Amino acid sequence: MRVIYLYTFCLPGHVGIQVNYLIRIILIAAILLSLSDFAFSKVESGTETSSKNTCLSVEYKANKSSSQCIYSGKTKRMYQLYVPEGVINNPGLIIALHGGGSSAKILENYSALNSLSQQNKQFIVAYPQATNKLWNDGRMSTKYFDSSQSQDVQLIKDIITQLASLNIDQSRVGIIGISNGGLMSQRLACEFEHSDYTYGIVAATMSVELKDICSSQKQPQKIIYFFGDQDTAFLTDGKLVNPVKPKQIRGHHMGIKKSIDVWLKRNQCTSDYVSLELPDKYNKKWGKWKDDHTTVHIKQWENCLLPVVWYKVKGGGHRWADRDAKNGLISRNILNLGWASHEFSTAKTFWDFMMSDNKEKK
Repeated sequence: MRVIYLYTFCLPGHVGIQVNYLIRIILIAAILLSLSDFAFSKVESGTETSSKNTCLSVEYKANKSSSQCIYSGKTKRMYQLYVPEGVINNPGLIIALHGGGSSAKILENYSALNSLSQQNKQFIVAYPQATNKLWNDGRMSTKYFDSSQSQDVQLIKDIITQLASLNIDQSRVGIIGISNGGLMSQRLACEFEHSDYTYGIVAATMSVELKDICSSQKQPQKIIYFFGDQDTAFLTDGKLVNPVKPKQIRGHHMGIKKSIDVWLKRNQCTSDYVSLELPDKYNKKWGKWKDDHTTVHIKQWENCLLPVVWYKVKGGGHRWADRDAKNGLISRNILNLGWASHEFSTAKTFWDFMMSDNKEKK
């Protein structure tokens, strides 16, 4: 049950009437969006009552997001699917994992993966929905986090198997996630045995629970991190918190450098790396509304069995970088997510990384 409080403001004369009217319109729109998101999450948490037969095949319309169902184990799960019109034979597949408390549709709306897919027609996109909006990313349960009952590793395997009916290229499968979804992407990278897959981690580092699992496995993985040094969920003291309510501790993490060290060791990288800096195109020289308050530094370890890349977003918050990412007061102040970089597209960068040389280097 959601409790929503409506506040009005007293302003003089006709200005007060107009402002109050505008505020009410905005609040009504927010309520409708909230309720629609809540309804969507209920459906995608496996609460529908249709039979298993309805989930055996994949049906979609090109250039439109379609809701798909799948039985993973004995549980009905949901995901959104996007297939561009004119998609190539044997397309690649990107599986995008939303953040905790969010939804598949929300990530679909802001990730820009669909528009990139429509533009290049090289891949399709699946957006799975987490049970109760939380992925079982390997963390121990806390007062504010418990997803231990969800069999999410098996879910991703099952989705890939189901989408094989669309003749996807198994050598071009990428899994990318943000926040809780980024932790889940790392868990999959730690536990999956496929060296052909590519993994993207956005606004997340490795949880302390995953370190032992990842360190004990020998399979190298192709992996890229996108992390802001002003992240408001993965704090510098090792706490993992809810950005909106920072006192809600949801676990502990290793930090970005130690997380990358795990993969440098597992991928048998040397200490050598290539360092790049992206041009700072969105800065105060072009006006304060163009300034994204970020600069981007890239480290690429290429002398490895498989490459490891780190996009360090200086000034960046708990965000998915994109030219069209919103940097208004709601995102930065009310939700406490910080600045989103406009200097690069997370979607395109991840796809380009997927398409780079996959062969293991000696």
